[in-house]
Amino acid sequence: MTTFAILADRVQLVADEDERHGGVAIQYLREVENDFIEKTQCTEKIVTIDTEADFTFNIVAVSMINDTFSIAGDYTDIFIEGKSLTVENSTANDGTYYISSSTYTAPNTVISCSTAVPDATADGTLTLDPQATYALPSDFCKELRVEWDGVKLSPLATGEPYTIHQNDGISEYTGTPSNYWIEEGVIRLLLKPSSHGIIKIWYVYINTDTSSASPAIPSDEHAKLVNGAIARMCEFCGNENRAQYYTNKYDNDIEDTFWKYKNRRNKQSHVTDVNDVESGIYTDEVRTYGFDSGFGS
Repeated sequence: MTTFAILADRVQLVADEDERHGGVAIQYLREVENDFIEKTQCTEKIVTIDTEADFTFNIVAVSMINDTFSIAGDYTDIFIEGKSLTVENSTANDGTYYISSSTYTAPNTVISCSTAVPDATADGTLTLDPQATYALPSDFCKELRVEWDGVKLSPLATGEPYTIHQNDGISEYTGTPSNYWIEEGVIRLLLKPSSHGIIKIWYVYINTDTSSASPAIPSDEHAKLVNGAIARMCEFCGNENRAQYYTNKYDNDIEDTFWKYKNRRNKQSHVTDVNDVESGIYTDEVRTYGFDSGFGS
């Protein structure tokens, strides 16, 4: 397997004849790799989100006085104001509760509810109710396909108006999701799920491991990172003509690799009709059309 160190030697042979910038060469290679991934979409993995099992926790403490449930670990980013949870298999607390806040007091997350907690027995489980939004993996770059319970979802087209909330401006329309969009590390489902399900996402991933010895891209693409790194190194060293020459070579590598993987995926059933639409974020301000009651059915 080719390592960043080996690739850096190749970069220095061309762009850094005095061999004064070895560490910079590896830095450029790491930067170029993720640029290469974003432009060619040459990596792929799958993440599965179980909206029930992945968000179910054992109750470790209860307070009737403060109307709180406690669970082990820090989950304050999940249990936030306005969301709801369901308690099951408890002595006398089964039911739905609305969250007013949550705080982490090691080693537990304490979830405060606006709904009264009737019993002090710490047993049973709590599950975050189905949500419209779910966090994506930290290495997420671009989706290739999204499914809800095995059915492909369609990306929302930029600029189209969609209505999320009902007439009260607060309650969301719920049902079976048929569409989605992605923004800032979060996938947003439309409709908001009315029951739990499985989200499955095929996606292009970047290399987030800054200590990895080798690139994450397929091994037969490793050498293509060298041209991009040489271009950056030459620019760093003030050799503009050579920088432009290797930038052109790198751009050609990107073009060839993009179509290589594009054509390959078009032959794979799971990513046929992959998302070529730029997903956008939509606010109620741009949703000027009425909600179709049959949408998503």
